[in-house]
Amino acid sequence: MKFDTEEQESLAFVGKHSGLVSFSLILSRLLRFAFIVLLVRSVGPTFFGVYAAMVSYILIVAPISTFGYQHLFVQHLARKEPLPSPLFTSGFLLAILGALGFGLVGTLGFRFFIQLPLSWGIIFLFIATEIWSSGTRELFKGIFQGFHRFPVLSLTVFLAIPIVRVMVLVAFMLFAQSVTLSQLILVLAPVQILLIIILFFLYVPKHLFGFATDFKRIPEGIYYSVATLSNEVYGNVDKLMLSKLGTMEVVGFYTVAFRLVRYLFTPVVAVLTVLYPIFFRRGQQGLKNTFSLGLRVSFGTLVYALVLVFGVFVTADWVTRLIFGHPVPTAAGVMKILSWILVFKAFSHGVGDALTGAGYQKQRTYILIGAVVLNFVLNLLLIPFYGAYGAAWASVVSEGLLTAGILGFAMKIQHGTTPGEGLTG
Repeated sequence: MKFDTEEQESLAFVGKHSGLVSFSLILSRLLRFAFIVLLVRSVGPTFFGVYAAMVSYILIVAPISTFGYQHLFVQHLARKEPLPSPLFTSGFLLAILGALGFGLVGTLGFRFFIQLPLSWGIIFLFIATEIWSSGTRELFKGIFQGFHRFPVLSLTVFLAIPIVRVMVLVAFMLFAQSVTLSQLILVLAPVQILLIIILFFLYVPKHLFGFATDFKRIPEGIYYSVATLSNEVYGNVDKLMLSKLGTMEVVGFYTVAFRLVRYLFTPVVAVLTVLYPIFFRRGQQGLKNTFSLGLRVSFGTLVYALVLVFGVFVTADWVTRLIFGHPVPTAAGVMKILSWILVFKAFSHGVGDALTGAGYQKQRTYILIGAVVLNFVLNLLLIPFYGAYGAAWASVVSEGLLTAGILGFAMKIQHGTTPGEGLTG
C-alpha cells in the first residue's frame, strides 16, 4: 500500500508533534505511577483500594459530564467554523453541572451501596472535584488539539495535575507524622480547583467564547461521550464490582496492575492525540480516506504491543514487588493477563478513530456498548469464583471482541463508502 500525498503530510505532521506529546504523556504516567506508589506506601493497600474504587466511578462518569463537547470542539476548530461560538461557553457550563450532579450520585452510591469508610463531605468533595477537573481538562484538550497547540496541551492537560498531586503527597510525607486519605483529599481538592482556574485564564483563548449558549448539540455530542463512557465502563466496572464482591485490598492490587498495563500504551495514545483532528479533516471525503491511515498506525502499534507483552511477562513480579515492598503474586498474575489487552488496542484505537473521523461515531458507539454489556456479564460470572483473575480475563475477552467488531465493521463498509457517506451516519 503506497502513501498518498495527503497521508504523507499527515504522517509528517505526526512525526513533528508526537515526540513532544509522547514525552509529556510518558512523564505524566511516570508521575501518576509515583503517586500510586507513594499513596500505597502511605495509606496502605486497603485505603488505596477505597481511593481506587472512587477513581473508577469518576473515570466512568467523567466522559459523559461534558456530553462529548470536547470532541465537538476539535471538530469545530479543525473544520475552521466561525468564532466566537456558543459551543465553547456551553461546554464549560456542562462541566460544572455534570460534576455537581455526578458528585451527588456517587456520594449516595458509595455511602449506601459500598459503604466506604469516609464521611459524606469527603466523598462528595473528592468525586465532584475530580469529575470537574477531568472534564475541564478534556475541554482544554479539545481546544488545543483543534488549534494544534501541542506544547500547551502537554503542559496543561498531561503534566500540571500529576505534578501537583505528587508535590502535595510528598509534602504530607515530609512534614506530617501520618497521612490519611481524608486529609489528603481536603488539601488536594482546593489546590486542583485553583490550578485549573489559573490554567484556564492563562492558556484558553478568550475569543472562542460568546455570551450565548448552545445545548442543542448535546444529542450529537452524546455519541462521542457515550463511546468514551463505554470505554471507561469496561475499563473500570471490574474495580467497582471487586469492591462490592471482594475486598478493598484486592481492589488495590488489581488497580495497580491495571494502571501499569494502561500506562504502557502511552506512546500510542500520544500518536493518536496528534492524529485526531487529521482524521476529521480526511474524513470529510469518506472512510476510505481515513481507513488506510488508521491501518498504518495499527500495524505499527501491533509490533510495539507484542514487545510490551513479552516485557510484562518478564518483569511483572519484580515491578509489583517494587511497588508494594513485598511479593504480590495476585498483582503480577493479573498484570500478565491484562497485557494481552494491548494487542487488541493496537487496532481498536487506530481503526476506531478512522471511523469517528469519517462520521461513523454512532456505529462505533453501538459496538462499544455491546462490549460494555459483555464485560459486565463476564465480570458478574467470573469475579465471584476467580476474583481479580476473573476480572482480568473479562477485560481481555471484551477488548478482543470490541476490536473484532470495530475492525469487521470498518472492513465491511470501506469498499462501498462514497465520499461523505459516513458524515450523516
